[in-house]
Amino acid sequence: MNAINIMNLTKKFNSKTVIDNLNLEVKPNQVFGFLGKNGAGKSTLINILSGNVYKTSGSFSILDYSHNDISIIKKQIGVMPDVANLYTNMNVIEFLTYMSKLKGLSLTKNEIFKVLSDVKLENVHKVKIQNYSFGMKKKISLAQAILGKPKLIFLDEPTSGVDPESILAIHDLIKSLRDKGTTIFLTSHNLNEVEKLCTNIAILEKGKIKLQGNLEKLKEDFSTSINIKITYSCESKIDLSTLGDINLISISHNEINLEVKDKAKIPYIVNSLVENKVNIYELNQNTVSLEDIFLN
Repeated sequence: MNAINIMNLTKKFNSKTVIDNLNLEVKPNQVFGFLGKNGAGKSTLINILSGNVYKTSGSFSILDYSHNDISIIKKQIGVMPDVANLYTNMNVIEFLTYMSKLKGLSLTKNEIFKVLSDVKLENVHKVKIQNYSFGMKKKISLAQAILGKPKLIFLDEPTSGVDPESILAIHDLIKSLRDKGTTIFLTSHNLNEVEKLCTNIAILEKGKIKLQGNLEKLKEDFSTSINIKITYSCESKIDLSTLGDINLISISHNEINLEVKDKAKIPYIVNSLVENKVNIYELNQNTVSLEDIFLN
């Protein structure tokens, strides 16, 4: 069973297509990164999948429930929107109690306090929400999303505008939820955050999936060069310039560090080096970051 199945999903606002014939599968028990520039359609997709916006065409299922069973789906998921919709005249206990009742949950005060402890707000529970900082309000939004231990949680920019200490706490909570079997669907402009937390990603551009897959595999696929470290002795008889497109990175005594741009030529280059008595003692593929992938 997939946590999310999306099939040929389209959403139009008047004549503007925001989600364009989108197909996506999200396996359970992971943090899935959903990336894209502002206006790409990320928040719209979350609103469709959580039942807050109607699709134009196509279909989807959440936790094996069809989009036709949206009332059931809403009880199985948690949603943290990019912009928190909070009742600021309440304190956080009152707000979370109210939200739990809207979800059909019967949570005790101790269970509410446990959620507050998870987001590090247990010491300010009597303060009116209107007096909270922006970062604290984000934590309240996260707290209401995890009420009732949902199997799937949508987090839309959960650390945007949050201080570094709170970001670390949110990351720890996300990893803890994942380790307990919760599926996290995460959107973020913080690519370092996605790289730390996510196993698989998809990149959305103008309502279409431009790229998707396992993050480590994508980084490997996007890496375009390999470094070779060799030792070069008086017995070595090879002109490195004959090996093709190679960059000389450094020379230190009899040690040479080379960059090979065309990975397809590695077998030929290695064989040529060995045949000419050049010792290879290190061969590494240059790594790329998620930022490199996103920008390319």
